[in-house]
Parts: sequence; C-alpha cells; structure tokens
Amino acid sequence: MNKIQVLDCTLRDGGYVNNWNFGAKNIETIINNLINSKIDYIECGFFKKNTYEKNKSIFTNIEELMDFLPQNSVNNKFTLMINQGDYDVKKIKEKSNNLIFRIAFKRENINEALNDCSYLINKGYDIFINPMHTNFYDKKELLSLLKKINNIKPFAFTIADTTGAMKEKDVLELFNIINGELDSNIKLCFHSHNNLQLSFSNAQALLKICNERDLIIDSTIFGMGRGAGNIHTEHLIQYLNDNYTKDYNLIPIL
Repeated sequence: MNKIQVLDCTLRDGGYVNNWNFGAKNIETIINNLINSKIDYIECGFFKKNTYEKNKSIFTNIEELMDFLPQNSVNNKFTLMINQGDYDVKKIKEKSNNLIFRIAFKRENINEALNDCSYLINKGYDIFINPMHTNFYDKKELLSLLKKINNIKPFAFTIADTTGAMKEKDVLELFNIINGELDSNIKLCFHSHNNLQLSFSNAQALLKICNERDLIIDSTIFGMGRGAGNIHTEHLIQYLNDNYTKDYNLIPIL
C-alpha cells in the first residue's frame, strides 16, 4: 500500500500574492500551525541570492530559516525551493538538519538542474526534482528526463501543472508514463494550479490510480498562490481524513 502525504507550500507559492512579505510573526505562526495540523512537509519559502529581509519568506542561507523553526522540530520535514540558477548550490554545506530542497527548472536547463540535484544529494540532502510545465514535455523528452533522474535517485519527482491547464485525462496519461519508467523507490509529487478549477478533482483522480507508489500532494492554505492559486490545504486534508483514514488536524489551519 502506498503512503499519501501533504506538502503545504503557502509560504513559497503563496508569496506570489504578497511579494513574500508575510511578516516575520506570520511566517512563524504559519509554520507552527502547519506543524500542529500534522502536515507532512512544510515549504518555508524560496532559497535565493537576494538581500535577506526577515519579514519575507525568501532566505539566503539555512541559518536564517532556522530562526523561524521551533527547537523541537527535529521530527518535522521542511522544504525550500530553488529555481535553477537563482542560487549557487555549491555554497550549501553538508546536511546537518532536517531540510529538504526542491529544485525547479525549465526544459532548457535540465542538465544544469540535475547537476545541482546530484551535488545536493551527495551532500546528504533529500531532493524533489520539479520540472516546470511537466505536461509540456513530449513523450520522448519525458522518457529521456526520467532515465537521467533514475540515475541520480532523488527523493521525489514532481508533476508540475505550472499553468493549471491539465484535465483529468492529461494527469492520468502523464502518470501512466511516469509510473512505468520512474524508479519505484522515488516518490511522486503533484503540484497544480487552479486556472480551470480542476486542481482538487485532478488530485482526487491521481489518488485513486496511484496505488503502489508513495504520493505527495502540494497545497496551500485557502489556496493562496500564483494566478488562480492551488489546492486548498484545508479541503485536501479533510478529504484525506474522510477517505484515507488520515489524522490531520484541521483546526490550526482554520
């Protein structure tokens, strides 16, 4: 039986709404409430070579993020996203924390992105590989990418519906290709945008068909995110509680 988990990326994708200026207190509160809701993965923002501002969920080194995490957070899993080229991963030290990196990239930057992923894996980090616009890859391109991914063995591979254009048949067709080629030990993640108001229904379709491989669903509080937003964390965890006997706590999010 597969494991179903939730990754809340409010502080990262939601930042497109407010220029990541959540305020330091709100960043801390959101992280703590997601911990109390038993969310499996909490994405705390972007990792970039910016000038650091404490009120924004954009970080320039790991120590800045650690200031927001509770001291007893050793059992929680936190992620940061790096858009390929936005940060020199060679500056990241050996893993000494419970942080996971997600590397997002465009098709023209595949090789550079996978080199960054390999470097971080060798440093001890679990890595999500997030190819932007995954549904825009033709089958030959996708198979080539999956072969390269199997060679470096990341923690997870993400189907990213970047423009919110995917319908149920698109999700299932893409899943069947990926599931048939991706190493069985690599988790599958689904990140969608709600331009067609289909994010939640697409996730439900994927949940029904993904029976063996571990599946992680991205979501945000109240659906806060770029453009039309994302799957609502509160809707998703209630659905999982009702249909998959999960025990997420909805109250802290509300």
